[in-house]
Amino acid sequence: MLVIPIDDRHDERIETVVLRLQPAALYNVGRPGIAGALILDNDCPAPDTGSLPDRLFNLRRDWPRGACYRIDVSGNLTDWESLEDNLVTDDAVYFVDPEAPDMKARFYRIVPVLDVEFYDEE
Repeated sequence: MLVIPIDDRHDERIETVVLRLQPAALYNVGRPGIAGALILDNDCPAPDTGSLPDRLFNLRRDWPRGACYRIDVSGNLTDWESLEDNLVTDDAVYFVDPEAPDMKARFYRIVPVLDVEFYDEE
């Protein structure tokens, strides 16, 4: 599926896109099998950390460009699950949690990591 935002010159609120992978006979979906992204007007600043209008949670923290990090989540501040390893490209970490509306409590931490494997499509 390809999502193409259209610049229609109308002021709009923040919009989200959620991608959910479904298992198939020849494919097992790992964890997490869901991801979220923001769509913003080109003249709209990225939102700060907090709940979005559709109850998804947006995490944004200033972070050094080029640094590798991991996003961990917890429901109790004791048991942590790693959700994402990534590389900072815009001087900040951005993460949209599409599972947040289904949770009673959700805590996040950003952990610096030294090695993240990235696969070049070429």
